Amino acid sequence: MSEVLSVKVPKETKRRMKQVPMKWSEIIRRAIEEKLQEYERSKAVENFMDTIKEVPKVPKGTAVSTIRKMREES
Repeated sequence: MSEVLSVKVPKETKRRMKQVPMKWSEIIRRAIEEKLQEYERSKAVENFMDTIKEVPKVPKGTAVSTIRKMREES
């Protein structure tokens, strides 16, 4: 299902658009979709960063000691 969206542009822009044989509605649709995807990615990164901040810090050397322990057990 589609919706109608009207966009106002300056007269000069409209005049210039008429001189270029392009499907402006398709270009505008793609631009809107790209901006929405950009925004959604940005929000996903923001949410991920907020989640990371909530994860407790691991004391320094924990990874090294864990790996050594695992090697000794093998």
